[in-house]
Amino acid sequence: MKTIFKIARVELANLFFAPIAWILLGIFSVLIGITLTDSFDYFLYIQEFLKRDVPGLTIEFLSKQNNFSYAGIFYRISSVMFFFIPLLTMGVMSREYHSGTIKLLYSSPIKIRAIIFGKYLAMILYTLLLISILSIVLLFVRYNLAGMDWGLALSGLIGIFLLTCAYIAIGVFMSCLTSYQIVAAISTLAALSFFNYVGRIGQDYDMIREITYWLSMAGRSEEFLNGLISSKDVLYYVLIISLFIGLSILVVNLGRYSKEKQFYSYFKIGGFIVGIFILGYISSLPKLTFYYDSTETKQNTLSVRSQEILGQIEDDVKITTYVNLFDSDFSIGLPKNRKMDIKRFEKYMRFLPGMKMNYVFYYDTTENKRLYNRYSDLGEASMAQEVARLNKLNIKNVLTPAQIREIIDLSDEKNKFVRQIETGDKKAFLRIYNDMWKHPGESEITACFNQFLEDPIQVGILQSNLERSIINAKKTDLKYMINGLRVRSSLINNGFIDRAIMIDNEEIP
Repeated sequence: MKTIFKIARVELANLFFAPIAWILLGIFSVLIGITLTDSFDYFLYIQEFLKRDVPGLTIEFLSKQNNFSYAGIFYRISSVMFFFIPLLTMGVMSREYHSGTIKLLYSSPIKIRAIIFGKYLAMILYTLLLISILSIVLLFVRYNLAGMDWGLALSGLIGIFLLTCAYIAIGVFMSCLTSYQIVAAISTLAALSFFNYVGRIGQDYDMIREITYWLSMAGRSEEFLNGLISSKDVLYYVLIISLFIGLSILVVNLGRYSKEKQFYSYFKIGGFIVGIFILGYISSLPKLTFYYDSTETKQNTLSVRSQEILGQIEDDVKITTYVNLFDSDFSIGLPKNRKMDIKRFEKYMRFLPGMKMNYVFYYDTTENKRLYNRYSDLGEASMAQEVARLNKLNIKNVLTPAQIREIIDLSDEKNKFVRQIETGDKKAFLRIYNDMWKHPGESEITACFNQFLEDPIQVGILQSNLERSIINAKKTDLKYMINGLRVRSSLINNGFIDRAIMIDNEEIP
């Protein structure tokens, strides 16, 4: 351990003997100053509105939501690290190769892993210096703006630190592959770009999707910036760091081995990579994931009432999404959007880790006139084949109208995109809506789960005596308010059922 610290101290000293460390430190400080000034200018502008007593607008709310969250200063700084790290790590090992000192390291009694760990630790210490500058901003904001959420701020700091540590590990590995520092820098930038883009690759295919989505760094730090710390994100960074530091050690050690021994080392490298992926898969399982909402208002957690309802559900929960290829909203359920769709229910998976999500594709008649006009020369079967082909779906996995009707009758849902939540022998529909948010929020989802515990409240509507109709869709009628399938605020989407009361033929219940 002493050897690692000595190497880290020497590496850190060499870093500051060169101008690059000071230049990066200066640029980073200037960027923080510009970002902070811009942020403060916005808040001073808002404070003028507060003097006018704008309803619902408080400096506490704005400080918590905008200063350290996704759209605030931390997000801007985390995006800058993407360009800083390649310049910082490009000479970590490339310098040793270029100057020939790598031969001295091979012949020294110091183990390669101690050298790599020492150099990596030096980079981490430099990162802590950058983080400390950012921490000064926290103190400045704390004494100049009301209502700062310390939990949100500290979570953001942790996210930026872990992200930077992962970037550095990748940079160290790239520096181990070449003797040219500029090549190491460009390779690191390319690798970081890959890890931020890889989550979009192969999302149409189940096996590839799980691998590339786990590898992706895009969005990992955003959870921290929003105040949510999860074990799977923390372990992701730990595993990525372990992967590239381990690969760095193995690659540098190859220079010590004969060709025959190098051959067996490649198997060791392959086994090491497979082991990291297996650990990554296990750590991301919902049942093994733990969460901590660091925000003061617990904005990333379900309300107490929702938690109480979920706590009473004893059986496993299955959500089946029925995707009609002819529906205008069918793209929501496509395989390439699968991970994004599952993430919408992650808050519920925290409390129902056994929740399963299935997707059923079919085609049947809908009111999508635009689609029918586009394929007016084709029958429904041919039209389904064309839509499936364009969206990389295997038509063999798409049910025909007869096949889907054997499973479930969706005619009352107009064959539109809909989910069915099941637990035990109870079922309930969860819909999407024709508004700017589209997807159901906590209110609608919790109301759906609540139907499994309590009988829906019945609302009696007088009919047959010139009252407004609950069936017709005229402006003066009540259809959309009472049972509008795609209306978020309709009673049917909030745990109520309607009952037409014909007062001439029956007594009021």
